[in-house]
Amino acid sequence: MNIIIDHNLSSKEDVYCKLSEFTDYRFLYTDGSKTESAVSFAIFDRLLNSGIGYKINSNTSIFTAEAVAILAALKHIKLKNNGHHKWLIVSDSMSVLESMRNNKFNANTNYLISLIKESWLDLLTIHNVKVKFMWVPSHVGVLGNERADFLARAITNSSATVPDSNIVTLLKKRSIDIWKRHWNYKVQIENKGLWYATYNVPIGTFPWFCKSSSYFNRKFYTTILRLRFGHCRLNYHLFRLKIVHSPYCDHCNSQVEQSLSHIFFHCSSFGIQRLVLMDELIEIYGSSNLVPRSIQDLLVNSLTYVPLYKFIHNSVGQI
Repeated sequence: MNIIIDHNLSSKEDVYCKLSEFTDYRFLYTDGSKTESAVSFAIFDRLLNSGIGYKINSNTSIFTAEAVAILAALKHIKLKNNGHHKWLIVSDSMSVLESMRNNKFNANTNYLISLIKESWLDLLTIHNVKVKFMWVPSHVGVLGNERADFLARAITNSSATVPDSNIVTLLKKRSIDIWKRHWNYKVQIENKGLWYATYNVPIGTFPWFCKSSSYFNRKFYTTILRLRFGHCRLNYHLFRLKIVHSPYCDHCNSQVEQSLSHIFFHCSSFGIQRLVLMDELIEIYGSSNLVPRSIQDLLVNSLTYVPLYKFIHNSVGQI
């Protein structure tokens, strides 16, 4: 497949200059559009100065809309050939064009890419029609692209199926929504997980430890997870579980409960470690006045995880 992706194209003038290299080609512009309530695509034939748009299933992705638009353009070429054997399909979807250029195929490949390749090959080998594809930046004022974009937003017809890759995305979204409702019920009605709920961290599809390469060992993960859940091997928590006889701190031998807050902010046995921790937190927040004074507030910012772990490691050793 001849797919032209020129990253130097940034203006209308750049695009028109590039298009001028294809004077013997007939142009088709494609575009996809997605809003909160609808997904659509359109194609625009510059020679006929007309186009058509379709609304498709609202659960499909913008990638699918752009891919369906290119597939529809290939079908348009097959039906409206009329002696034209050279066509240029112009799209502003770099992701779809790059997927078309990728010859690897696996379970995650959108099936529409395969259909596009089959349709392109059919035109070339059976109908002797040469089709090239070209990427243009969106919303720079290229007439054909703007017409396709307008049509995609103003359609009325409906059809199309949802690819498996979109179904997976939809199921993930719905699973997260169900989990959020369950979580809110546990917190608000059953008063469960109140410590963790104070972080007000949005529920995502990936665990926090997948988002940074600075997290280094299993002990680190265990420590941070215990901090986040509020379940740790300090006397305050162990006393509640009737594992130890006293909730008080045995490091400073005071009559103060050995809680996370006490260890991090008040225990007199760890003054030096606390100074080191504060210096590292100031580097993160920029000022000592901006550093939170509670464990929950500190844990909202994942940048604090490494300093907090170091403090635990250099003070009580483990929790």
